[in-house]
Amino acid sequence: MKRLHIILLFFLVPLVLSAQRKQLLQAQEMIKTGTTLDKAESLMASLLRESKHRNNPKLWLTLYQAQRAQYEQANEKLYLKQKNDTSAFFRLTRKLFLTAESLDSVEQKRLSKPTAQPHSRQDNARYLSQIRSNLYYGGTFFTTRGKLSEALDMFDTYIDCHRQPLFSKLFKADSDTLLAAAAYWAMTASLQQADNDKALSYLPLARRDTTYLEQTLINAAQAYLNKNDTTQYVDILKEGFSAFPLSPYFFTRLVDHYEHTANDSLAMQLVDQALAADSLSSLFLLAKSSVLLNVGNYDECIAICKKLLATDEHQPDAHYNMGIALFNKAITKEKELMRHHVKSSQRRRAKREIAELFEASRPHIESYRRSFPANVLMWSGPLYTIYLNLNMGNEFEEIEKIRDEYRKNNKQSGPSGAQ
Repeated sequence: MKRLHIILLFFLVPLVLSAQRKQLLQAQEMIKTGTTLDKAESLMASLLRESKHRNNPKLWLTLYQAQRAQYEQANEKLYLKQKNDTSAFFRLTRKLFLTAESLDSVEQKRLSKPTAQPHSRQDNARYLSQIRSNLYYGGTFFTTRGKLSEALDMFDTYIDCHRQPLFSKLFKADSDTLLAAAAYWAMTASLQQADNDKALSYLPLARRDTTYLEQTLINAAQAYLNKNDTTQYVDILKEGFSAFPLSPYFFTRLVDHYEHTANDSLAMQLVDQALAADSLSSLFLLAKSSVLLNVGNYDECIAICKKLLATDEHQPDAHYNMGIALFNKAITKEKELMRHHVKSSQRRRAKREIAELFEASRPHIESYRRSFPANVLMWSGPLYTIYLNLNMGNEFEEIEKIRDEYRKNNKQSGPSGAQ
């Protein structure tokens, strides 16, 4: 049986080689005549899917030639503005690069000297370097059409050229004007696909592009936020604010972070830096009023809010900050009055001042309520106290009902009663 097996192999091997050679000649003839090029490509691709053929440079070269001939035909149609499948054209461009890189690798392995170059490298690299920008434009083409996976493939292939020995002597990363932009678009596409780690892998390269730097840092901040990496998230926000102090994205999120971590001193430094860049910015002024409110500097908070409302009275947050600052001043005076024994005349004057502060606070909190009726927790407590102190019976009863209803609903939708 062993001898029979050897004899069968002796006869079968030439048949296999003959079939392979026949397909190779068929494909080469198709390429030569420029007909059924897709079939020529299919014949070679079919052979190369078998592991025993993958190191055959003739097959890779023929596959490359079939794809190049198709590319040139498609490119001519585009040049002549004839009907053409743009998506197929860009996909073919990428296949051409991948095939050339595989051919180069196979030829390199067969060289006797490691320092020698594959004989087809120079011509292929020169040709492909002239059309490489089509990988970039293919990426942007697929991005605008929402085909993010294909867009990433195009951008990755464009970027990867710098790693490929095939192109090592033709161009350098420092002189590639589209490289950083390709990394930015790849980063954006990865983030849209919720692949945060992949998105961040493009960051070092993408941040070289000054045109897209602001959005690159925004992408990075979002990716770190998605990963719950607070340290890196805050560092990127700081970098973004330093480079783009007028960008609301970095500023607002840094202020929010400092407020949530009760770091009022850093929040104050931030708003002062922002106001140094633009002293008239409503955003920055409003943020400073919030920080001043947090640290109990009510008079300065009120002064800034008055300035904001003089410019535009339809600013709910400015109304709220001013209303709460006046409200807190009233509460503070009330507590002081309760702690100290004072003369009757002083007590009457103090109560009158407290009532005046509550009265001054009321329209601002009510204005905020009209703008954001759903934010019950924000306005119901202050208005409850204000109406109580000003003896506004009807308004007080209304607020009391709203608060009771809110507590009832909140209890029903809480952890034990969630549906």
